[in-house]
Amino acid sequence: MSGSFVKVSANRAEVKSNYLIDYMSNLQIHLRTKTVQGEKKDYMYAKIIGDKDDRSGFFIHFTPVSPDV
Repeated sequence: MSGSFVKVSANRAEVKSNYLIDYMSNLQIHLRTKTVQGEKKDYMYAKIIGDKDDRSGFFIHFTPVSPDV
């Protein structure tokens, strides 16, 4: 599954995607960042909090995770 952030705040985001996911589902979001040493991969976690009215995506709330996880 793939998607892109349309709007992002500290706690929430609007995601554009061709896939709709069930309300309150958990997401693991894979982030890729290019660095001088190559590509760095990070993860963040979120929960689906609603679908867009036009069904072109959904809204998420970021889930806090300890840096040790």
